[in-house]
Amino acid sequence: MNDDVKSGADRAPVEPGGGSEFYRKVDGALDRVRPYVQMDGGDVELVNVNEEEGVVFIRFQGACSG
Repeated sequence: MNDDVKSGADRAPVEPGGGSEFYRKVDGALDRVRPYVQMDGGDVELVNVNEEEGVVFIRFQGACSG
């Protein structure tokens, strides 16, 4: 894990749609992989980010066909 992602570990949990830099970085990373998941009939959703714990909650949707 790079230092950019680790840097959010000392902040409080952020709800979906939160404006923290850590949340935006995680959401941006998912935006880069989302098209590949969608090509197989699925999707990935950012549910929550707990910056204090350094934990990201995501939801996989759909069914991949490959």
